[in-house]
Amino acid sequence: MSENILRPYKIILASGSPRRQRFFKDMGLEVEFRVREIEENYPAELEGRNISDYLAQLKAMAFKNTLSPDEILITADTVVWYKNKALGKPIDEREAISMLMSLSGDWHEVITSVCFTSPKDHKPYYQGKVSGVDGWGNTILCRDIPTL
Repeated sequence: MSENILRPYKIILASGSPRRQRFFKDMGLEVEFRVREIEENYPAELEGRNISDYLAQLKAMAFKNTLSPDEILITADTVVWYKNKALGKPIDEREAISMLMSLSGDWHEVITSVCFTSPKDHKPYYQGKVSGVDGWGNTILCRDIPTL
């Protein structure tokens, strides 16, 4: 059914994430992958889902004035929200281990925002969140991790 609805459009996934790319391939959709490097900075006052919303839209803005009339752009961002703070991407293995150890035995949220953009006025025409326990994300308990 979605194949018929999408037939007149070319879907552009603006993501270098292997998991996101695999997701679309597994759905059998023809998707073109385009990646633009952006600084993933956001205003300090944003929290939780507002961070992922902002970054998904920021990624879409990197394609402003480049989409054809028959293209739909999909951008997304995921935030790990823990103790009222967003955990960024670790810069190295040591920082990754430190982050995982801080999550050990505790709850955190994984929030993903998705932005669908068409070239008309370059405005997102739908923005949603991955549904979970509270409708905004998934609340996850990290098992106790033994000391490494």
